[in-house]
Amino acid sequence: MERSRRSDIPHTLGHSGVALLLVGSLALILIVAWNMPREYSDEGKQISVSPAGDALNPLLAYRVQIAITSLDEDAGVLKVRATLAQGCAPACTDPVRISLYAATIVGREDLLPVEESFDFTPQQVSQTKELDLPVEGDASRYPFDHWSFALLVLSWRILPDGTAQELTRKDGLGQIALTVQNRASDMVMRQLPDLPEVRDLVPPESPGALLLLEFDRPISLRAVTVLLVGLIGAVAIFAVLISPLDGLVVNTGALVLGVWSVRAMLLGTEAAGSTLVDLALAVVMLVSLLIVSLRVLLYWETQSRIPHIRRRRERDGPADSVPPRDHPGTS
Repeated sequence: MERSRRSDIPHTLGHSGVALLLVGSLALILIVAWNMPREYSDEGKQISVSPAGDALNPLLAYRVQIAITSLDEDAGVLKVRATLAQGCAPACTDPVRISLYAATIVGREDLLPVEESFDFTPQQVSQTKELDLPVEGDASRYPFDHWSFALLVLSWRILPDGTAQELTRKDGLGQIALTVQNRASDMVMRQLPDLPEVRDLVPPESPGALLLLEFDRPISLRAVTVLLVGLIGAVAIFAVLISPLDGLVVNTGALVLGVWSVRAMLLGTEAAGSTLVDLALAVVMLVSLLIVSLRVLLYWETQSRIPHIRRRRERDGPADSVPPRDHPGTS
């Protein structure tokens, strides 16, 4: 009886594990269904800022539109298309320079901004450039990677001698109307509150614009990734535990390729570096191969001429065996 109870333990554990897996999968599916419509809508795709405390004059302001087209995780840069236009053109009186300072948000002592300048003549209406701007983050944490980015826009008057003089609120010129659009796939953009180490870079009298942004993967993408990796891991473990040994050894290569194919489904073919997904799938394959090796070892143990495990079991006898009792009337 005791032996029968012990033999039921693996089945009970397997039943409980599958039940927990199905409940967790259902919870993740509900999370995906709840968040996907909101995360993939147009809400939050565009953020605009204007100089605080001043009424924006469209005829004197400079409109700066930054369209984020993609995030290059390996290079740590945002691919953007910057379009600038001056509202007073073609009746402007002075040449003006608009400077974009992009920096990663680490700290004032670590702030190394990248500057891109746009020089406008009085008659010029607009300009467009493709830029690579630095962004702070760690791609190896995909899909739980987090990225941050700071953008400062200042305006300057170009004097006759070629030097640049920063415009102030007293001049009534150089107002910046900054708009950032997120067109990068699988990234959610949010505006951060001003940080002291970055806000100090903007003079109080400056009409410039400052914008701090952060980027994260959608919650639905994170949930789908965890769900797929968890399910493929569970199926792989169940396969190596339940499948007949002769067919399992032959199909081990197909099992490994099947597990690794999930990476291409989740990361595509462009992700060259290692991520959390790669680590999780590697652990799944390692555990599966170890179980296959253990089963092969036990099989050859029973077939060998020196079956240590079998001989020990025979010597110890069944755990629930009871010595036979003498019946009355027998000698």
